[in-house]
Amino acid sequence: MSFYKFDLFINCRLIKPALYYTLVLKMLLFTGILHAGNKIDSLEFLLSSSDNEVRLDILDQLSYHYLKSNTTKSLDHALDHVNLAAELQNDYQLQKGYLNCAKSYYYLSKLDSVLFYADRVIKSQTQLNNDTVSAAAYMLICNSNIIRGNYDTALIYGEKALETFTKIHDTIEIATTKKNLSYIFMSRGEYEDALKYAIEALKIFELSNDTMRIASGLGTIANIYLNTGKDHMAKEYFIKAKDCLQNQQETLIYSQVLQSIAGIYRSEGQFDSSLLLYSQALSIAEQMNNMLLAAKIYMNMANTLKSDNKFHEAIRNYKKANDMFISINSEKDINHINYSLGETYLQYDKYDSAEIYLLKSLHTSGKINHALIYEAALKQLYLLYEKKQDFRKAFQYFNTYVHYHDSIVGQDVQVKIAELETKYETAKKDKQITELELQQEIEKSEKISQRIIFSSVIFLFIVLLLGVWQKRKKDRMILKQRELFHKKEKQLAELKLERSKLKEEELRQSVLYKSKQLSTHALHMMQKNKMLNEVKISIKELSKSKNKDSDIQRKIVHKINESIRSDKDWEVFKLYFEDVNHDFYQKLKKLNPELTTNDQRLCTLIKLNMNSKEMASVLNVAPVSIKSSRYRLKKKLGLVPEDDLEEFIGNI
Repeated sequence: MSFYKFDLFINCRLIKPALYYTLVLKMLLFTGILHAGNKIDSLEFLLSSSDNEVRLDILDQLSYHYLKSNTTKSLDHALDHVNLAAELQNDYQLQKGYLNCAKSYYYLSKLDSVLFYADRVIKSQTQLNNDTVSAAAYMLICNSNIIRGNYDTALIYGEKALETFTKIHDTIEIATTKKNLSYIFMSRGEYEDALKYAIEALKIFELSNDTMRIASGLGTIANIYLNTGKDHMAKEYFIKAKDCLQNQQETLIYSQVLQSIAGIYRSEGQFDSSLLLYSQALSIAEQMNNMLLAAKIYMNMANTLKSDNKFHEAIRNYKKANDMFISINSEKDINHINYSLGETYLQYDKYDSAEIYLLKSLHTSGKINHALIYEAALKQLYLLYEKKQDFRKAFQYFNTYVHYHDSIVGQDVQVKIAELETKYETAKKDKQITELELQQEIEKSEKISQRIIFSSVIFLFIVLLLGVWQKRKKDRMILKQRELFHKKEKQLAELKLERSKLKEEELRQSVLYKSKQLSTHALHMMQKNKMLNEVKISIKELSKSKNKDSDIQRKIVHKINESIRSDKDWEVFKLYFEDVNHDFYQKLKKLNPELTTNDQRLCTLIKLNMNSKEMASVLNVAPVSIKSSRYRLKKKLGLVPEDDLEEFIGNI
């Protein structure tokens, strides 16, 4: 049963800036943004770094989160919660702390402490108005008294819990309380009320779609059928409950369902199957550290061993269970053990021990109003005295047994149970019919939707086909236009290429012509200079013959020298050269602005691939001077001796 409701909203007096981080954390926890694995660690971290008022809320949450996984730690946080709330005189938090202590002690099977703290919760309710907390306390007191077999007290507090949960409209807790009341009525032998409450609880659980609660409700109904002799119905409900819990096999309810099915296997004589299921249930109980559940499983295993005629093993398990029940002070279960021991000793003809335990069980059952054990003890005492041939006592207990049995499972009660069962089955069928009609409406709507969708798909398909056809038609037109455009563009490109070739040929012919002119002019300069030098030499030889016209000769030689040194030929030559070699001289100046005219002329002749002798003739210098000039030119151009001057100038 769940007693805790996660409360996202903190008491208004706790809302202040210091709580900002706690509020953010709670929002993250509530919305699931913060992973469950980090939840407790985050709360523990905040606990150590928050002020006292914030710590109260965190201790409340930690006590809840540790309740089933680490109940001892849950109790430690609950006690810290109580102490801090008392220190701060915070009555609201103190009441919640009392409830957390009661819940922790309940899971630890310390029933006296449960009743002590639950009573404090109820007493503090006179000052506060927290029905959720008080209803949970009523339910804890109810359950603790069920465990002890105090069914009258359990019924009083169960009804108070039901009234309070109804007041606050908590439907799930209403159903849980009704399920517990059903168990109380069943234990008192009031099967009509037991089945009525069990069916009402199951209906609410089925609406919640909570498999754990549904399984619990099914198990409660199964136990009622089991106690009224309808084993086949009980088995059917127990198996339904087990199927509901396939994904929740490590839970208290699953362990209880396994025990119930194991009990049916025992009644059918399938002792090995029964013991196997009890072992599985015991493993879950021990893993959960639930002593009460483990003790009940040992008692049921003893019942199976007794049915399988394993007397000593059965007695050993009964006594082990009894020691555990005594440690948690569960009077109801101690009484059940006394009955079982009496029945076992009777089965093996140990009459004195059987009489002691059965009489003790009968007395306790009457005191706590445990109808099932009271009826069974009467029957066993009748059989005991019959075996001992004490027929007066045998008749006395038999007569008492018959009257008592008829009072709780007589014909009227069986009829009423059958009526309730019929009402429940009718309600289930009505629900199924409603669900079937709803399903038919859904299927009808789905068919209409499918037709609309199918028609829409066909329409869209046709539209798509038309679109594709139009697109292809348009694409063909575009492709045709592109082909025509490319054809014209190709023709234009071919025409441009033809014109370019013609122009290129014209340029090539022009360059060739200019090159020829340049070569011709260079050759002309060479021949002119050569001829003039020869004339000059001849004149000099003539002057040696002591001719009187030596002044005339000197004038002629002077004119020849002026002609040789004349720059006009070079200017014309330079024009021809630049026409073929654009920007040649500008590039030379960029390499070295300090190049002389003779340096530029030497570069020009090198560019024309002339040899040293030809250069000397054009420049009217000795061939040796050309070599010196080349050396100086290399240095001015920044070349090293190993560099090729002709290649360097040829690349300009």
